[in-house]
Amino acid sequence: MNELGELLGQAAEELSPTETLDDLGLGRLVRSVRRRRVQRHTMESVVGVAAAGAIGTAAWAGMRYTAPAPADTPAPTVSVTPTPTPTPTPTPTPTPTPTPTATADPVVLPVPPTFGQVPAQPATAATISGARAGWVLAVEQPTYVVAGSSDWSFSQKRLLLVSPTGDRFSVLDLPSGAMDEVSSVLHWTAGQRRALVQVMSGEYRWIDLRTGDLSAVAGVPTLARFVGVASTGNLIWQTEYELYAVTPDGVATILAYTLPQAEGQLSPGRNFVYAGGVIVDLRTGGKQFFSTPQICSAGGWLSDSVVVVSCASASGGTELWSSTFTPVWDPPTMPTATRLYADQPWSSATGVTLLDDGRQVVSAIDGSGWGLWVVSGGSVTPLVPPQEGVAAYSVEASGTLVVSRPVGGGEASQFDLTAQDVSRGTSTVLLPMPDESGEPYGLDVTWMTGLADYAVGTAY
Repeated sequence: MNELGELLGQAAEELSPTETLDDLGLGRLVRSVRRRRVQRHTMESVVGVAAAGAIGTAAWAGMRYTAPAPADTPAPTVSVTPTPTPTPTPTPTPTPTPTPTATADPVVLPVPPTFGQVPAQPATAATISGARAGWVLAVEQPTYVVAGSSDWSFSQKRLLLVSPTGDRFSVLDLPSGAMDEVSSVLHWTAGQRRALVQVMSGEYRWIDLRTGDLSAVAGVPTLARFVGVASTGNLIWQTEYELYAVTPDGVATILAYTLPQAEGQLSPGRNFVYAGGVIVDLRTGGKQFFSTPQICSAGGWLSDSVVVVSCASASGGTELWSSTFTPVWDPPTMPTATRLYADQPWSSATGVTLLDDGRQVVSAIDGSGWGLWVVSGGSVTPLVPPQEGVAAYSVEASGTLVVSRPVGGGEASQFDLTAQDVSRGTSTVLLPMPDESGEPYGLDVTWMTGLADYAVGTAY
């Protein structure tokens, strides 16, 4: 018998020691009490048992009590007004006292290797092969400094592929901490599976964009610096004193001796390179000559026959000059250099980049800071608004697409990589500076860099 049945049995013995409750009546009583117990399920179990016992005793008294037979002596008739039975006041249900919640220490997560990386989809073989000139192959490695420390911390280094409209694809995670760690991307023919990179040891490698495997670059001269890819398909390399052309199968030829270091980009047709006051023909090694107002440095090109040089101005800034070059060194007969953009209110201008449609993109400074301007005939329009804290711009063009990045002073390069489509008038952030909070990891961080290096994909 369960606890409830025992209570009912005790009540029955107290009220009628000689009579018993039949099984049917007891069953009905137990079921009735159970229903009431279910209706009061929020009360403590001890209170529930006590209430059930009281109900059971009352029910037993109502069912089993038999009044004694009346006496033979008649009693006087009395009119009695029934007294109303008072309605019992329900006992309030006690409000449970809430248990105090202990204050837990904040959960601090470990810093993931992806901390600070931009969102990117996985690159597939079709993504790589479908890329066209103007796409960017970039080395991303977010770096940051924790408050109270001067040490730089580094997140996972990886290769990213970015379209001109800002679609980002993760190509490869790059290993760190070894001499063959990839440090920079030098050249990538858009759509090809491999790219030319430099590793921490200073050597050059081809990297497979699907597997990450590195392979040797044939014919690279000792201690050479990569200059570019000539119209012949040869890779151009510069050592301390010589300029080399290396065929795709590794055959090296010296183009010129005892030259200063080559500077700037190749000419628009990729036939010439500027090297310390001399123009070198990358097809033949022949030298071309031009006049300048003073000692200057490379400033760009207006065509495959007109070079632009950047020279110091009397006001302390720099100004741009154009000069037509000839194959004969004869200063009296060489064309005179011409001052460019003299009517513009720029206090300094450092370079010009030629677009496929003939327009020019100029990096210059006005009263508000460094910016980029598009020059077309006699009209000048802003392309990238001037901003403070910028020392110059790194600019590359593909068609009428301009990929640019401001260059600032100090250690950090806290600027976005952007693309401006001059024909459409659109501007797209290709790779922004990291902005992820360090709070989930218990860190107060200052982001230093996100982009380590990049190359704009070419058609050659």
